[in-house]
Amino acid sequence: MKMKKAVLTAVVLCLAANIIFAQEVFLSMTKYADDLEKLPTNVTVISQEKIQESHASDIGELLESEAGITGFQNGTKGDMQAVFIRGAANSARTLVLIDGRKINNASSGGADTLAAIPLSMVERIEIIRGAGAALYGAGAFGGVINIITKKSTPLSPLAEIGLSGGERNTLNPSGNIGLNFGPASLFLGYAHYQTDGYRYAPDPANPAGQKHSDYTDDNFLFNGSVNLGENQTLSLSANKYNADFQYPGSLIFGDLGKRKDDAYYLKADYEIKIFEDMNLKVSAYQSDNKTDNFDESAYSNGNHDISKNEVAGAQLNLIWRDLTVGGEYGKENWTGDVYDYDVFPAERIKLKKDRDNTAAFVQYNFVMGQLRLLPTLRYDNNSVYGDFISPALSAIVNTEQNIKFSINISRVWRAPTFNDLYYPNNSNPDLKPEDGVSTDIGIEWANSKIKIAGTFFHIESDNLIVSEADIFYHYIPYNISKARQMGFEFEAGYMMFSFLSHRFNYTYLEAQDISGAKQSERKDLPYSPKNSVNYTLNVKPISDLSISAVLHYRDVYLSGSKWMKENITLDLLSNYKVNKNFAVWLKVINAGDLEYQVSNGYPMPRRTVYAGIDVKFLK
Repeated sequence: MKMKKAVLTAVVLCLAANIIFAQEVFLSMTKYADDLEKLPTNVTVISQEKIQESHASDIGELLESEAGITGFQNGTKGDMQAVFIRGAANSARTLVLIDGRKINNASSGGADTLAAIPLSMVERIEIIRGAGAALYGAGAFGGVINIITKKSTPLSPLAEIGLSGGERNTLNPSGNIGLNFGPASLFLGYAHYQTDGYRYAPDPANPAGQKHSDYTDDNFLFNGSVNLGENQTLSLSANKYNADFQYPGSLIFGDLGKRKDDAYYLKADYEIKIFEDMNLKVSAYQSDNKTDNFDESAYSNGNHDISKNEVAGAQLNLIWRDLTVGGEYGKENWTGDVYDYDVFPAERIKLKKDRDNTAAFVQYNFVMGQLRLLPTLRYDNNSVYGDFISPALSAIVNTEQNIKFSINISRVWRAPTFNDLYYPNNSNPDLKPEDGVSTDIGIEWANSKIKIAGTFFHIESDNLIVSEADIFYHYIPYNISKARQMGFEFEAGYMMFSFLSHRFNYTYLEAQDISGAKQSERKDLPYSPKNSVNYTLNVKPISDLSISAVLHYRDVYLSGSKWMKENITLDLLSNYKVNKNFAVWLKVINAGDLEYQVSNGYPMPRRTVYAGIDVKFLK
């Protein structure tokens, strides 16, 4: 009760409460730079300034502070991590892009390793809450997250260096360099992260000893472009990520082990201005993600699973005045070298599966006075599940009183993942694709100091895929005939004075299996807290010193078959800019030292202190 009163107090204090509403551009809704204020209320930009101020350890931590987004992970860094939008409680229902390129892997369908791109290399993040299937296809059931990486421009820093560290031997150095010479530009980024972790587990090889949940990763990013003349540009981006970590597993099952991830992503873009108002962009991409999982539980005999995901494809986008036409071809390959535990002793089996998808879409931007309409139509042909047509319509009205109204409606669908269909002991080859309709209605008012926005959403779907543990703790996926996710998101921000500002968002969510005829037969869907609150108070006692308190509240929800307790955590952050080139910062995570879990059996870190420095070398 005290916890809920605290949250209610925060709501009351902030009802007039986002930081100055700056005009920004948004790429993901229309695939070209568009004014954010002319787009629906279900879109959000996390700016470079906000990324730098947060000093979040990874993208997952940063996203958890946004309305309509809930993040979950199995405690330790590097282990399974997922973000869900509007109760789409499966990471495969949220499409994650890097510079417009899908990074959801072929086997699980989710972007399970959000650490693959460190925040030191991210320029901004664009979010579409709600359906994005009309432009992006099957994975955009709950929403789209587009991570825009840094590129070198004449105005960007020549070089950036960051160094942070903290408890449990945590160390995170990073560095970027950007060069421009003649018609070419080059950006190189590197980041390293290591920690001993905060959890211990018995070591089967040495019962008297202990081992850490230690974690190490390395990230490399390359972005380069060259102007070929005559309005032509060729760009290449590449990302290499590898991680090596141990996980102490669940407190329930004792499923400890270690894992190695090795991944790379490549993308090439050719862009040409054909006429003054016609642009053509052709892209090709490839990704390869290999996971080696070593089972070190007492009953495993050192079993070693290998999963390899390969995705390749090409995209074409033609923009002519208010018309956008596009096409895409993508192929997914999954190779599994895994164990079947239904036999004793467990047998090693090899699986190889693939499928491809061909798509075309068209979108028109129709403007008449204060009304803007964005009708979109997409056609997909999936090699396994056949044809899908996804229509969508967005309508936006901007009044002279700085009030914006919007409505979005779209078909949403998602094919079962390879894991859903084929993974030994945890699959169902008879699964059907998910199919539904997503709708939201929003209103927003903003001026130079205040922003207030509210959005009501409703998603109703057939054949939603969920899973439950059987008596042998196998999580077998199955379709439920009818599901519904509905609720609303409220965002507010207020810069009261130059030294005092508030940010606040609240999400109410009902996510249920509504297959039963009676209300009493309806079940809550997992990982869908009814009430979620994020509140940030920022104080600047002097112009170069910023002190922030960030509160997160999460209501009770199901994780597996167990209800997780409500929790409220507080993070504290101070940032001091010594000069325009040099800044120091200090952050305390879970300052109240709360003992809690977000996934059943996986404790989250207790109070932890980090500190760091950021250095920029300007051109």
